Amino acid sequence: WYIGILLQFDLVFPFIYLGLKELGDYVKKYIPCLFTGFFAIVFALYFYISSKDTNIMVVYYNTFTRIFSILFGLTLGFIHHYYGILINKKIQKMKLRKVIFYVYLLLLLLSFILIPSTSEYFSIAMIIVSLISMRLIDYATLDSTNRLNPFDKVVKSLSDISYEIYLIINAVKIVLALIGLLIFKIVYERNIF
Repeated sequence: WYIGILLQFDLVFPFIYLGLKELGDYVKKYIPCLFTGFFAIVFALYFYISSKDTNIMVVYYNTFTRIFSILFGLTLGFIHHYYGILINKKIQKMKLRKVIFYVYLLLLLLSFILIPSTSEYFSIAMIIVSLISMRLIDYATLDSTNRLNPFDKVVKSLSDISYEIYLIINAVKIVLALIGLLIFKIVYERNIF
């Protein structure tokens, strides 16, 4: 699944991005923002509606239903490119921005912990997680790396290797499953229980 998404993203999205960027650079800069934002909303609605009629795991792994998160990210990228960061200038200078960042981070973590994939709210949580992630990116880009406190440095370090952690966790799950099967086989063959 991931390789399919990655290939589609790596092969198709650069052309879409470049075409939209050309439109933004030479026609109107709001066009790529509106285009990607509109389709992000359309596909988020498609994701939500599909999740009501189909098994959530089928919806979760479907490229067309999950593309909303990529489109939200692309929208934010265009907004940052053409208009800058979406955070009010007053908030950027206040300590409140750190509090807001940590509240967003806490909401993100709580949604991962408290809303299982079997919940009827899972599809809504997925959309909200994408939006919260966009806001986290906005707040995270405010500070240069040399002005981070120790906790922020840990969060940044983990975010820098988040994909590697994702891959390792999946590999660990597979290894543990294989070890479990091996133990079961040994127990079954020797009639230990």
